[in-house]
Amino acid sequence: MLLLLALALAAPARAQDGQDTVRIELRVSATRAGPAVVIDRGEGAGLALGDRVRFFPVRGGTFEGVVVELEDRSAVVELSNPNVRIETGVKGEVLIPRERLEREVEAPVAVPEHSPWERSDEDWSPGMPLLALEGVRPEARPLKIGGRIYLYGNGTLTTDAGRKDGYLRAGGEMFLENPLGEGGGAHIDGEFNYRRADVPDGDDDDQTDLRIDRFSYHRGGTRFSDQRWEIGRFLQYGMPEFGVLDGFEYDRRLPNGDRWGASIGSAPDPYDDLEEDFDFQMAGYYRWVLDELEQLSFSGGYQMIRGDSSRDLFVAKGHYLPPTGWNFHGTVWIDAYTSGDDEKDSGLELTQAIATTGHLWKSGNGLNFTYSRVRIPETDDDLYDPLIEDDIYDARVDRLSMNGWRWLEKKKRLHGRVGVWDADRGSGADAEVGMDVQDFLLDRGRGDLSVFAGDGLYSDYVGARLTFGRNVATGHWDIMYEISSHSQTGFEDENDDMVMHRIRTSREFHDISGWNLSLYGESNIWDEDSSYSLGIFLQKSF
Repeated sequence: MLLLLALALAAPARAQDGQDTVRIELRVSATRAGPAVVIDRGEGAGLALGDRVRFFPVRGGTFEGVVVELEDRSAVVELSNPNVRIETGVKGEVLIPRERLEREVEAPVAVPEHSPWERSDEDWSPGMPLLALEGVRPEARPLKIGGRIYLYGNGTLTTDAGRKDGYLRAGGEMFLENPLGEGGGAHIDGEFNYRRADVPDGDDDDQTDLRIDRFSYHRGGTRFSDQRWEIGRFLQYGMPEFGVLDGFEYDRRLPNGDRWGASIGSAPDPYDDLEEDFDFQMAGYYRWVLDELEQLSFSGGYQMIRGDSSRDLFVAKGHYLPPTGWNFHGTVWIDAYTSGDDEKDSGLELTQAIATTGHLWKSGNGLNFTYSRVRIPETDDDLYDPLIEDDIYDARVDRLSMNGWRWLEKKKRLHGRVGVWDADRGSGADAEVGMDVQDFLLDRGRGDLSVFAGDGLYSDYVGARLTFGRNVATGHWDIMYEISSHSQTGFEDENDDMVMHRIRTSREFHDISGWNLSLYGESNIWDEDSSYSLGIFLQKSF
């Protein structure tokens, strides 16, 4: 009944996550050259350099990155895995200390001497606070409506027989705070997708989808309530790794700061349109914290799915967030298989893992180490051709990488990354090193020169990238040129070597009458072929 009364909604930018940490929800607003994206939250929302950001693509999985550039309303996040591509519009979150959001107390202003007070505080006794301000309870707050609408489009044309590809995404989200006068919130988030691919001498692809990412009502989860529940369609709150749920979730915070929760309902198809498959889902989790500061925490949970898709999934994660020094974040996904699974052996399998430890020094220098593993879980939903199922389910990629940066001078930063990987079909490595200079050529300009190389499974490459951009009053602009030489494996002699030129330019406009706009154009030229792409992302918050 409550869900039907919720006319709309979209998640607020800030959500309660603990007594001393705050969860900041965000979205990717643009992509940058190299393994980096721009998010729509910045210093004004409490973010700081070195913060870890987690992204949750609709298709599943969790990817991480670190904040390397910061503006008031936006930030640049460098992805831990350079091979990961995060699309514009993908949701994410970052946990920050609550103390960052506390407003600085203004210095007192001298006032004229006041005559003696005529009224005495007869009810006051020594030991009682002079001023006892009580926060406004959620049910006493006025109705607040907010949200955003957005449009994202991209088109690509190649000279290879005139191949064309394009897609359009348009959607919006809205949130209602305290819509029923009981302190709860209602959320709705939907998107329309259109994709078309023209393939000469082949089958063209024309696809349209309407996807509802969220339609829910929740209550609790504030400092005034140790309980929280949510009903409808939503990304699970206590354990986002379990994905989107059509159902009900209950969470409870214990007096010692620990938290537990459970959910029940249906798991929609975790792909483009989140189609409802009516697969039964049941899950539970427990989160332990060391103390009220929540600097050290461990969580564990179990999810069961039965229906067209079947899965028994265990998730465990830990976080260590001291005010200074090394921090740690780690999450593992473990699937359990039985004799009834065709492609996997009975027992437990580490399907996905990501573990990151990092340090940000007072000098601004930073260093991070990341390990990741990816495998394809068997879920009995017949996603793949039976002829290649064995190869897909045996596929595995393990990766260990290091990335860091060091300020050589006040406005010169040396940055680099190196990674090694091992897969079921081979192994390889990649590396990149570069330097960026602030106020280069222009005030608030930034220049960057990077060189990179890699030993891949099907090709080896080496190249260089030159980027120049500038932060201006209305946003940011940049232009990038990249040249790389590729040596292909398994091609004929005349086709085994290739030089590629890549040119990209982008312009971001921030908060123009409430609108944010990102534009980009890109060209890739290799041998006798080339491709040309244009993209736009338009968003208005209200």
